[in-house]
Amino acid sequence: MYSKKVYDMVDDFSSLLFELSSSDRLDVLRLLKKTPMKLSHVASKLNFTVQETSRNVTRLSDAKLIAKDVDGIFQLTSYGEETLNLLSGFRFLFKNRDYLVTHSLQEFPRQFRAGLSMLDDFDFVNDVMTVFHNVENMIVKAEEFVWILTNQILASTIPYLLQELERGGEFRLLMQKDYLPSRTYVNWSRILFSPKPHEIISWISDSLTR
Repeated sequence: MYSKKVYDMVDDFSSLLFELSSSDRLDVLRLLKKTPMKLSHVASKLNFTVQETSRNVTRLSDAKLIAKDVDGIFQLTSYGEETLNLLSGFRFLFKNRDYLVTHSLQEFPRQFRAGLSMLDDFDFVNDVMTVFHNVENMIVKAEEFVWILTNQILASTIPYLLQELERGGEFRLLMQKDYLPSRTYVNWSRILFSPKPHEIISWISDSLTR
């Protein structure tokens, strides 16, 4: 048996999900996250009627997601901002639902899975060569550090990783604790973490083109 307090909490949470199920209200939240503004400006920016905007703003205010200051300007509450941030993770899951039906994220660290909202603006790429090119391009453009979550080293990225180290950048490989690397992986790792990477850049480049 659940207590009345638990049932009330479920009802309150369900009401929050109901408020967030409206695309119009989500548009209002996203707009106010960028710039706090008055109701009339919200209506103008989103091409809503004032009546529609007033109704949605009232519902969001009652849900404590937004608040109005003394000048009549609406802005997200801290609660509303964090709620909107969490929704980015749900949006990422929704956009990639077909892939996730047949693939699991359980092998990734819990901290990584908890930060899925950061991937919301990324696009799923299903072409291997495009993925290789994107990885190489990111390494080339890195200014301070390169952290890679992987169980193998992409051979074509070795020259770029070495150049990043020469520029004074930081390079880390993140992997599971019980991972057993292959001999090839161990050899590449020794090269990458050599104290003098500049001495072997030309050797690596030659070996990759043979």
